[in-house]
Amino acid sequence: MRINVKRIFFATLILVFISPVYTAVPSKGFVDGEIIVKYKKKVATSSYRLSGQSIVPDEKEVRVIKLHGQTVEDAVREYSKDGNVEVVQPNYIYRISATAPNDPYYATHLWALNNTGQSIPGASYSANNPGTSGDDMNAEYAWDYNTSCSGVTVAVIDTGVYYTHEDLSANMWNGGNSYPNHGYDFVNSDNAPMDDNGHGTHVAGIIGAAGNNGVGITGVCWSASIMAVKTFDASGVSDTAKIVQGMSFAMSNGAKVMNMSFNIDNSMDTVLYNKISDAMNSDVVVVAAAGNGLGNDGNPRDVDSSSFSTYPCDFDLDNIICVCSVDQKNAIATFSNYGTTSVDVCAPGTNIWSTWNSNNSSYKIENGTSMSTAYVAGLAALVRSYNTSYTYRETRLALMYGAVKVSGLEAKSVSGNVVDGLSAITYIAPPTGITAVINNN
Repeated sequence: MRINVKRIFFATLILVFISPVYTAVPSKGFVDGEIIVKYKKKVATSSYRLSGQSIVPDEKEVRVIKLHGQTVEDAVREYSKDGNVEVVQPNYIYRISATAPNDPYYATHLWALNNTGQSIPGASYSANNPGTSGDDMNAEYAWDYNTSCSGVTVAVIDTGVYYTHEDLSANMWNGGNSYPNHGYDFVNSDNAPMDDNGHGTHVAGIIGAAGNNGVGITGVCWSASIMAVKTFDASGVSDTAKIVQGMSFAMSNGAKVMNMSFNIDNSMDTVLYNKISDAMNSDVVVVAAAGNGLGNDGNPRDVDSSSFSTYPCDFDLDNIICVCSVDQKNAIATFSNYGTTSVDVCAPGTNIWSTWNSNNSSYKIENGTSMSTAYVAGLAALVRSYNTSYTYRETRLALMYGAVKVSGLEAKSVSGNVVDGLSAITYIAPPTGITAVINNN
């Protein structure tokens, strides 16, 4: 059963045991290991608990204190009890606001990152185009915190990547002398995983097309480490053996996020299940597509139903993030599968412009849960590169619950949410392992 965070409130509680899920200092917005203390002016410096460093010469009573073996929170609580102290606080972090990237298609084409209610050129999905201003991934506010995912390698398990593309070449994984073309081709068993379909290149651009380079589009990650793992042929077909080989390659070479914009219906693949389980043990986040209207009639399906299933989403593994699609008004896309047990969160998936494999400067518009999956994979890399201590579990929680609750999506996924860049990157999970006892006194 997937994780489902619930909060229970009591009128009066005695907390018997609390085990924090994790500590994520960077997202708290202050410097780890430091506090600022202002002593009362009449207090002699000899009475200072710790001298610290004076911030400015004419305010010697205001000090930066370096902590040793003590958290910022504990130190603030301790110093606040000192009668000689006037003010104690964290050393807060401030950031300049990141300007929007200068990529020419950003404002006009990329509604998923910045929805201004614009009408998307070349739209092939007519519903809700134009959309509603603000119904997007809140990327610009997330970019105030982080634009680089270079420290987290994302494996694109797909049709390959057009790795010489003007918007991708700078953001491809460095495979060194062993893999000079940024990955491996398990279809042709060679070192050149060039995309001969287009799908993998489109996915890669959503994740990490170079941002603010004055060219084309931007991905969720302005800079990235995209590993091209070609397991699908030119017609978009693969098999268990190739996918598992590709996953093994990605894990062996340090990938911590895997994009799986593919699925199969009603076929429980135990070998793939075991490999994704291995990935979980290696702390890898696997982002998977819910699927686009599978079934003979082409209509979307509830993937939790007893008569229908889709994999990898229906694998009961906690490192999988299964993604459905929403449109430019945050409504479920008409093609998107859904489910309140196996599908975790929604992301933009209609009228998505990204890189293409026709040549080094080609772009194309596409629709599908494949595109939504790529947005979540990019955000997973952005979150993990910012919160460097995050495990797959913490990343998954941040993406699912550091998100936006949207009316009408409650019955479409576990969270009922649409991913949100700012909320995800600053998300702090509530504690688990809480035992509460009602005090009737």
